[in-house]
Amino acid sequence: MLLKGEADMNKYEIMIVTKIISDEELNAIIEKSKSIINSEGKVDKVDIWGEKALAYEISGSTRGIYTLITYSSTSSATKELDRYLKINETILRHMIVRKEC
Repeated sequence: MLLKGEADMNKYEIMIVTKIISDEELNAIIEKSKSIINSEGKVDKVDIWGEKALAYEISGSTRGIYTLITYSSTSSATKELDRYLKINETILRHMIVRKEC
């Protein structure tokens, strides 16, 4: 069964690096990200890598929590996700990559 506009959907991966936060705060970020994606697509996989050392200090942090989300969505939902992650102060870095099918 095709989702609405599935012909316009692309596959993406997003890596999110957050400050060291509680599990509840991390789950809130993941759930909000999933709800943005699910508005015009679907989440394939969420993989929490856990706490790791950063290659260099970012905003005073030397460690961060890494999360990888693989999903299919439209470009407009991806732009909204990018906007949300840019304004969230607990996000140190994020990168969205379009996967080739």
